[in-house]
Amino acid sequence: MKIYRELGLTMLLIIMVTWYVLLAYVMVNYVNEINKIDRCKRLASREGSVIKAYGIFKLSVIGFLIFFGIFSVLSSYL
Repeated sequence: MKIYRELGLTMLLIIMVTWYVLLAYVMVNYVNEINKIDRCKRLASREGSVIKAYGIFKLSVIGFLIFFGIFSVLSSYL
């Protein structure tokens, strides 16, 4: 039983590190996309807002998928 507990804690640690790396990667890409949008002066303000809203929506969907994936893994262990 101790091996399962240590394996579970190791997997939890790997998932947490992966989560933070993925979150940092998505945030950096999101900021880069916003900077690309801000550099383009031909876009109307409404179009820029739509693109930013889509980015926020995409980030939230990825976050929910990862959160519920981790939640389901943790629920299966408990």
